[in-house]
Amino acid sequence: MTITKQVTVVGGGAAVPGATLDYLVHVTNASANPVNPVVITDNLNAAGAGALTYVAGTATMNGSPNSVSVAGNVITANYSATYGPLAPGGTIDLRFRATLGSTLAAGTIVTNTGVVTWNTPPQTASASVSIAVGGIVGAPNLVFTKSGPPTMSPGQWGQFGFNVQNSGSSDAWNVTLLDELPSGSTGGMCNMTPQVLTAQVFQADGVTPAKGPLVPGTDFSISYIAAPTCKLTLTMFTAAATISPNQRLIITYRTQLDANSQNGAQLSNVAGAVQWFNADSSVTTRQAFTRTLTDGTPGILDFQDAHTVTVVITTIAITKQVSVVGGGAAQPGGQLDYLVHVTNVSTNPAPSVVITDDLSTSGTGRLTFVNPPATMNGSTTGISIAGSVLTANYSAVYGPLQPGQSIDVRFRVQIASGLPAGTTLTNTAVVTWNNPPQTASASVSIDIGGVPGSGSLNGTAWLDANFNKIADPGEPLLQGWTVGLYLNGALVQSVLTDVNGVYRFSNMPPTDGTANRYELRFTAPGAGPNTAKLGKADSAFTNLLQRITNIAVPSGSNLQNLNLPIGPNGVVYNSMTRAPIAGVTLNMLRAGSPTPLPATCFDDPAQQGQITQAGGYYRFDLNFSDPACSGGGSYLVEVATPTSSYVAGESLLIPSTSDASTTPFSVPTCPGDALPAIPYCEAQASEFAPPPSVPARSAGTRYYLNLTLDGTAVPGSNQIYNNHIPLDPQLAGSFSITKTTPLLNVTRGQLIPYTITISNVIGASMQGVRIVDRYPAGFRYVPGSARLDGLPAEPTVAARELVWNGLSFGRSDHRTIVLLLAVGAGVGEGEFVNRAQVIEGLTGKPLSGEATATVRVVPDQTFDCTDVFGKVFNDVNRNGVQDDGEDGLPGVRVATAQGLEAMTDRYGRYHITCAITPDEDRGSNFVLKLDDRTLPSGFRMSTDQLQIKRATRGKALRINFGASIYRVVAIDLSDAAYQPGTTEIRVQWRPRLNVLLEELRKAPAVLRLSYVADTEDAALVERRVQAFKQQVSEAWDAKRDSYVLTIEPEVFWRRGGPPKRLDVRVPGSK
Repeated sequence: MTITKQVTVVGGGAAVPGATLDYLVHVTNASANPVNPVVITDNLNAAGAGALTYVAGTATMNGSPNSVSVAGNVITANYSATYGPLAPGGTIDLRFRATLGSTLAAGTIVTNTGVVTWNTPPQTASASVSIAVGGIVGAPNLVFTKSGPPTMSPGQWGQFGFNVQNSGSSDAWNVTLLDELPSGSTGGMCNMTPQVLTAQVFQADGVTPAKGPLVPGTDFSISYIAAPTCKLTLTMFTAAATISPNQRLIITYRTQLDANSQNGAQLSNVAGAVQWFNADSSVTTRQAFTRTLTDGTPGILDFQDAHTVTVVITTIAITKQVSVVGGGAAQPGGQLDYLVHVTNVSTNPAPSVVITDDLSTSGTGRLTFVNPPATMNGSTTGISIAGSVLTANYSAVYGPLQPGQSIDVRFRVQIASGLPAGTTLTNTAVVTWNNPPQTASASVSIDIGGVPGSGSLNGTAWLDANFNKIADPGEPLLQGWTVGLYLNGALVQSVLTDVNGVYRFSNMPPTDGTANRYELRFTAPGAGPNTAKLGKADSAFTNLLQRITNIAVPSGSNLQNLNLPIGPNGVVYNSMTRAPIAGVTLNMLRAGSPTPLPATCFDDPAQQGQITQAGGYYRFDLNFSDPACSGGGSYLVEVATPTSSYVAGESLLIPSTSDASTTPFSVPTCPGDALPAIPYCEAQASEFAPPPSVPARSAGTRYYLNLTLDGTAVPGSNQIYNNHIPLDPQLAGSFSITKTTPLLNVTRGQLIPYTITISNVIGASMQGVRIVDRYPAGFRYVPGSARLDGLPAEPTVAARELVWNGLSFGRSDHRTIVLLLAVGAGVGEGEFVNRAQVIEGLTGKPLSGEATATVRVVPDQTFDCTDVFGKVFNDVNRNGVQDDGEDGLPGVRVATAQGLEAMTDRYGRYHITCAITPDEDRGSNFVLKLDDRTLPSGFRMSTDQLQIKRATRGKALRINFGASIYRVVAIDLSDAAYQPGTTEIRVQWRPRLNVLLEELRKAPAVLRLSYVADTEDAALVERRVQAFKQQVSEAWDAKRDSYVLTIEPEVFWRRGGPPKRLDVRVPGSK
């Protein structure tokens, strides 16, 4: 179990008497096994009487007050009582507040200790933190010491060290170390770029590692500015490079003297810690501690130190070379041949010359001596090997080394298997001569994968989603990026990154002993003048946006991890398909101003007005260098669509959380950070645009266009990540839709099947689609009848609409909905249209035209039509009613006004089905007529031949007709019965009229009035017949005489017709 403790002042500032302090006790199970029970205690009384007082209600364990108890000033957090064993890797955070005693004197040290107890029998660990009353709580303080060789000779490597100890009471973050190397007329160490060998944080003893080795370019950066500045700058990045109280950061590097260094010259360099912080960059209130180098203040333990090297021009020169056995690159398991060449360059013999070479200087076990045996000037005499140390005692065999003579020591070594590419193997040979002894040394290095005499550069380009500068699984690798290699500003060659985002340059001339420097420039595929740079390079050299400069390439080197981990602000994407959009133009404006910021406000001027490439990425690196872009201001991201196929302006499907009309989102404080465990501010959890499965307008699609940015903690305060911006496509006509029904005429209560067919014609996947079916008033949906692609899919039913929400369509999907509607009882007759349409689920905008299906509601033959039935009967008593014994008349035809006919059966019955559909509101008149020509011979109607009745829907009509054989009373008339030429009956015939009436009154009868004409005028005959008929009718009283008299007049011409008359005209008449 490990335990740490931290303290801060609430509200910041000094820890004055009465101030409130925030304490954090952090416990981690660093073992591989669960531990139980786990209890944390913190006794505030141990700080001294009245020094600390617990603030009630503030203690929590992992954010909850559960299982935390306070008795007096003793806080107990029983983790296992609530959560059980603490799993391997599990952590506990106990937080609480306490107030400083109001009477504490300035400078009083207040120490608080947290204790964790676990297992049975119990084990314990504790951690303490101290503050000084009146001081800044948790202020780190760095003490810097520089070490190095007392003397150096030209061509000899000199190894130097930084030892930085934190003597303060809190962690030192993001430490920056500066070393001002000497340069002058008598010599210096400026021309060669220093090579960092090791970097690691140790415990206070400087021996026990506190953390693992630091990785250049990942945990810290290296920047070297050559002559005339000659400054080496190292800046720590990660938590692994943080120096906790009493811990030490120890760094070693090596370099060589400039060629003009003179014998005896004393070269001093000043180095120190020039900046550090009391918290990481995510803490916006953290404090910076800045120092300025002076003379190094030798002998005083403070933030700086100085070291002096005396130049010694030796009389013995030594060089060293390495080659790969068999040629090619140095590989694990391969072999190397070394040559140590020693020459007496003086004019005097050099006695006691001994050459030694310790293979362990390259790392224990990395190199091993192998055959053939080592030789000195071609002979094994004088050579001895003890473990990893080779000794060549020249003088023991040959005596003094004479002026101008040389020694060649050759040996072969085996490279250990499993060494990673880029591992540097540095081997140093030392020559000793004279008494007292003088020494000189020479080193040679080769990297695994390197070729002697040349150098190689390697690296990877990827999207660093978690900002750890490691290409983790799942992070997008950048294939097809152009990497240009420049030497002193001129392009040498270029390569493309492969499918893994990897590139390599081989066989590069080394820069050893020269001022030459290489440079790498990274360019995205298809990039143009308006393509934004998307990230800062990461390497042991000088890193800029998509650029690495001041690259020194030693002979035999295989430099690794010259990487480009891009970090775009986000992706511009299609709000429907969620695919990235190329060709989008982005500008940044000061909120409230319509004018884009000057290009000088950005580290990359092309970022203003940048145009997205295929990946849709964008990025702004605001530098706050212009009054138009001052720190702490609000800035607006403005997006212009690439083509008319997108809707101009901000997305309506997925509106931004902050825009020009809202309060700006503060990036430095980053409320609601989507990934609080990862550095910096993230709007969403993924580096990719949200997939279609993420609902629009949810937390997974949140983004900001109005931002507050400042330069207090770059990039944490001026960059927002995963801020993916959607644009709405023009979606009208994205779908085709049809609606059909197999029925045309329907009746009330009938079920109508409908089929809706929807096709995606836009060629892109669509989500959140809504299908709306609007049905006519009086119709209703049959619950449970809907099927979507054959599967039950109940719609939402409201306000005569059926709605299917949240549907998804593939690039060319066709989907089918079938359903049933019922025609309500109150629906009138006529045509009724059902309409269906595809709607965008969030904005309500139509995605298709409107599909219709029409049905016609017609009367129901069972319930709406009127049936007519009845009888034609022998009305014997001619009372118009069928009485007992009055049989039906068969074979009589009846007909409607619409032309429907029916014939009576043998019982005189007839039935006309759906003879009429009466008006549904007020009914209709129905007319039925009997064809008297179809009555049996001698029968006459006793009822009306044509009957009219009122028909009502759903009710049948009964219409009966009566007929019988009538008594016929005949009377014959002729010209002899009339006064000549008149309609007056002669006097002698007038009494016969009364006789006729008496005969008619005896029983119902038909009066057949016959006129036998001869030579009379036809018109006169007609008048006589009508006059007689009228005379009889006036004399007949139907009520008194009990029946209605029917008179059937007829005229018979003896000569077959009226006589023809001559046209005799008087002359001159017309």
